[in-house]
Amino acid sequence: MIIVDEEHDSSLKQTEKFKYHARDIALVRAKKLKIPVVLGSATPSFESINNANNGKFKQLHLKKRYFTKTMPTVTVVDLNKDTSEDNLSATLIRKIEKELKRGGQVLVFINKRGFSSVMMCKTCGWISKCTSCDAFMTYHRTNNCLQCHHCGKTQILSKKLSYQCTKNCEYIFLGAGTERIEKKLRDIFPTNNIIRVDSDSINSIKKLENFRQQCLEGKVDIIVGTQMLVKGHDFPNLNLVAVVDIDSALFSHVFRSTEKISQQLVQVSGRSGRKSDNSEVVIQTRVPNHPFITELLKKGYSNFSLKALENRRKTNFPIFISEFTENIID
Repeated sequence: MIIVDEEHDSSLKQTEKFKYHARDIALVRAKKLKIPVVLGSATPSFESINNANNGKFKQLHLKKRYFTKTMPTVTVVDLNKDTSEDNLSATLIRKIEKELKRGGQVLVFINKRGFSSVMMCKTCGWISKCTSCDAFMTYHRTNNCLQCHHCGKTQILSKKLSYQCTKNCEYIFLGAGTERIEKKLRDIFPTNNIIRVDSDSINSIKKLENFRQQCLEGKVDIIVGTQMLVKGHDFPNLNLVAVVDIDSALFSHVFRSTEKISQQLVQVSGRSGRKSDNSEVVIQTRVPNHPFITELLKKGYSNFSLKALENRRKTNFPIFISEFTENIID
C-alpha cells in the first residue's frame, strides 16, 4: 500500500530539473505493483475530486472531527466598517486580548513573508521593482533589504534608491507581511511571547522542533505565520485563528488561486480548537459578500469545490483542458 498524505499540497510537485508530481508517481507505481493507494486530505485537490466524480477513485468521508470536537465558529470582519491598523481590526484585537486573558493561544495567519510587499518613495514615485524579472521586491526589515520572491535577487536598502530624488528618498510601505504583523502585535501586546513562523525565521528542523516544544509547554502566546502552519501541526491550547488578508487571493489572475486559498483557509481553520469545543476563526476582508466567502463558509469545501470545478469546465480551464508554458529566451 502507498499512502500520500495531504495529496493536495503543491510541495508534492517538482517543477525544476526532473519534473514530476509525487501523487501521480504514486498512482503509476501502485498500478504497476497492483497495490492500493490512499490519497489523504481534508481538502482534496480538484483533480482528485474530479477523478472521484468520474468513478476513477473511490471517495471516503471522515464525518467526525479529531477527538469528536465541534468545528470552530467563523466570524467575518468587514474592514470597510471596522477600524484597521496595519491589517489588524479593532474586533480582532479585542478577540485576541480576550483569548490571551483566558490563557489560550492565538494563531495569526498571513501568507506573505517580509515586512512590506511593496516599497515606494513618496517624493519621486519610485517603486521597489526587481530589475531582473520586473516583479515587485519585498522589504525585509530584519535584514534591512529588498528581496524578490520570484527570482531571488536581493538588494540592500539605502537612503536613496532612486536617481530622481535630489535628496534621500522618503519611503512608504505598502502591504503587510509576517514581519509587519509581528511588530504591530508586539506593540499592542508587549508582555506576551510572540513567535513568527515562516521560511525566514524557521529555516531548520531544529528551530521547528524548538518552536513545537515551546507551544506544547505553553510558552507561546501568539503565533504569526505563513502556510508553514497550515497543516501537520497540533496545538492543544490554540482556540483562536485569525486570517488577516484573504482579499489579495480573491482577485488574483491565477486560475488556481481560489482552489489554493480555500484549501489554506480550511486547513488553517482546522488548527483551532482541536482539543476544545470553544474555538473561533476570524476572517478579515473588504468584500464580505464575495461569492467565494459565502459559498465556502455556508456550504463547506466539498460543495464549493464542485461548483468551482463546474466554473472551470465552462471557462475551459485545466483540468478540463491541457495547458503548457513556453519560455522564449533571447
